[in-house]
Amino acid sequence: MSRSTLEPAAPSARVDIIDPLVVNPGRLCILIALAESEGETDAPLAFTDLRRRTRLSDGNLSCHAQRLATGGLIGIAKQFRDGKPSTTYLLTPSGRRALETHVHGLLTVVAPKSAPALRIAEPPPSADPVLTQFDSREDDWVD
Repeated sequence: MSRSTLEPAAPSARVDIIDPLVVNPGRLCILIALAESEGETDAPLAFTDLRRRTRLSDGNLSCHAQRLATGGLIGIAKQFRDGKPSTTYLLTPSGRRALETHVHGLLTVVAPKSAPALRIAEPPPSADPVLTQFDSREDDWVD
């Protein structure tokens, strides 16, 4: 083997678009499900509905949702209804911006310049990339 095959490739200038809190498949599924539910109703999404939409196990859904809430991307409300615990989830404005920034960044990289239908508009200037402070050492499990 030559030395050049062992050296890592130079990082892309677009790697900065990747927010480790958003890019995780389980958390991305949660953000997408909550964004979709916003178009259907303004009401928060119940745990059981979010679990059905994401197909995550109860434990994975709870852990990923807690990480997103800690990052300010979703809101979680816990209450009792008819003596039973009820948990609901809502996408925050920061969560919406983080998801839009993630999608825009990916489309910027993969969409050819000649295919404007695949490209989305730039996020508004007020929607600067919302990269959360996230310690990847805490995210050591595999989805």
